[in-house]
Amino acid sequence: MVTADGPKFHEHKANGLVSDVFKDASTIRGLSGPVGLGHVRYPTAGTASASEAQPFFVNSPLGIYFIHNGNLTNAAELRGLLEGSRSFFNRHLRTQSDSEVLLNILADEIHRAHQRCVTETPEVDPNTRKLAFVTEAGAAAMKLLKGAYSCVCLIKGVGLVAFRDPYGIRPLVLGRREAVDGSGGEEWCVASEDCAFGPIGFERVRDVRPGEMVVFDEATGALTSHQCAPIAGAGGAATPCIFE
Repeated sequence: MVTADGPKFHEHKANGLVSDVFKDASTIRGLSGPVGLGHVRYPTAGTASASEAQPFFVNSPLGIYFIHNGNLTNAAELRGLLEGSRSFFNRHLRTQSDSEVLLNILADEIHRAHQRCVTETPEVDPNTRKLAFVTEAGAAAMKLLKGAYSCVCLIKGVGLVAFRDPYGIRPLVLGRREAVDGSGGEEWCVASEDCAFGPIGFERVRDVRPGEMVVFDEATGALTSHQCAPIAGAGGAATPCIFE
């Protein structure tokens, strides 16, 4: 798990059952902040070491924590792009996980969007365009990525971001509840399955659409939707994995 509390991230991850990794109540208390994300699944590519446990993190640009459900079918090709001259940073990947590849593709595209802004519209303050950089990066990344991906990430200066591949191969669903602080506002949750909602008092709203990116604003929590890629399934419908 990782949470965000103002300018700080708080992280705890290890191998094992949830009840083993979080058996000490002080661990949970240390994960402070109004927003967070967690991942409990084994790696679908790479190894099962704790170093490949999600969430993954990159500090540039912005600072991004990232979780992913799915499998990229062109991960090797994308790894070559990141480690070669195509990447702005010639990014060094620490694991064999396709999730880390996906995160770095997204991060690289955010940086490209920033550079386009600086070059093409120098009169614009890039700090006012962070959300636009992320949505532009989502659209660019979806042109490169092949395979299944449902992703949730925390991006500093933007908020909580979730997106799904254009075919909708793996599930991703939105839930909502009344704010527990009694303010009358609303709180949001994104999960791979809506069975996660009931025990924590959320109600299902809808699926994240294939090719859609939803963003929950860091300051206000307000939800915005951005269709980064057209739905690729026949007739504009999701074409999920047959198991799903």
